[in-house]
Amino acid sequence: MLKFIITHWTDEYDQFYTADDSFSILGEFDDLAEARACLSDSMNRLTAEQLSQHPGWHPMEIAKTGTTWLNKDNKVVDHRFFKVGDGTGFNSIYNYLEVIELPKDAVVDENLFNLERGGWAVSVVRRYFEMQRKK
Repeated sequence: MLKFIITHWTDEYDQFYTADDSFSILGEFDDLAEARACLSDSMNRLTAEQLSQHPGWHPMEIAKTGTTWLNKDNKVVDHRFFKVGDGTGFNSIYNYLEVIELPKDAVVDENLFNLERGGWAVSVVRRYFEMQRKK
């Protein structure tokens, strides 16, 4: 038996090219079709939200790479990558959403992810799960 989670990683840059990164789990599903529907809905919702919060921004091209380096041995079965910004290369938000296939009994915590990479990614992922445990 399997389950599916949707991860969302963002890299947000300001005019000084200072990055603000975030990570979250958008949902956990027993059905791949339901996860894919949520993935599409999440992409549309996030795009609309980010554009409404930043007048003058628009959807931009993005390289077709993602955060698969963040996964340890997880299988990414679907993804959506998109970027909104002002076109300068500075003021922008990169969004990476991935549907990950997991065993039904897998615990969804930081141990699912490649934290050996080190650096800023570790603190962003750990901070998300620490906040979830406090809820």
